[in-house]
Amino acid sequence: MTLPSGEEEEEEEEQEKEVHKTSAMHTAAAAQQWEESMKHLKHALNQCDEETKRFLAPIIKHPAAQQILVSFLSDSCRSFQDWVWEPRAHEVLARFRSTLLERAAQEEGEAMATRFTWQLNMARGKTSTVEATAADALLKEAAAKKEEAKNRFLQRDYGGALKAYLRVADMLSNQTLEGDDRQTLSHELQGSSLTNAAVSAWKVNDIYALRLAATSALALDGRNLKALYWRARGKEKESLFDAALVDAKVGREGGREGGREGGRGGGREGREKGKKIWG
Repeated sequence: MTLPSGEEEEEEEEQEKEVHKTSAMHTAAAAQQWEESMKHLKHALNQCDEETKRFLAPIIKHPAAQQILVSFLSDSCRSFQDWVWEPRAHEVLARFRSTLLERAAQEEGEAMATRFTWQLNMARGKTSTVEATAADALLKEAAAKKEEAKNRFLQRDYGGALKAYLRVADMLSNQTLEGDDRQTLSHELQGSSLTNAAVSAWKVNDIYALRLAATSALALDGRNLKALYWRARGKEKESLFDAALVDAKVGREGGREGGREGGRGGGREGREKGKKIWG
């Protein structure tokens, strides 16, 4: 076997560099072409009616669905929207949509059970009763920690605020405090902390945590307009427009009927808060 000479090795290295360079150029060109295709797709989506937008919302961010939808743009004989509703194409998209929605529901259900142990403990009845003196101390500590979380938020440490607000909710979650007033205050602290956790999650673009925190706040008080608002924003961010509209409708109706924000306020005050949140 003849070993390659130094010149041959250099030539092979140059050839390899040229191959890598050409490959990189092709990759860059493909990326640019795909970016242009996505711009055209976005424009085509904007031209669609609301029914089509709602149908495509759950799948539009999935790469496989994007490939299918981009292919519709190349046919000048039929509009993009007509392609979406073409029977065979629509059947493929509908099956894909159904699969994604089922998977999302399953993942959210699993996350709810693991992310917030306090909610699981309550569902299983794993609560402990705290007598008056200890309950007062617990509430005082929770209020202090909530204030610390607020300060983190004001200092723009949104990630730290998110964790701190969740800790407040967790420390109160599986406790039954002696006295109705104490228990009410505990629920209010949990609800407001979870709602503020949702806002903090929005600030760090953690939509997953946002929806979980807002949903948990609503488990304590279904008329929490602020939690409904932020959960709707989270669903909208995930292109789950149908689900977002449901929360928006409930929130607006709650505002008109004098619903409460964070479990407090009713009548005229509740309506004013509803208007402030929902417009």
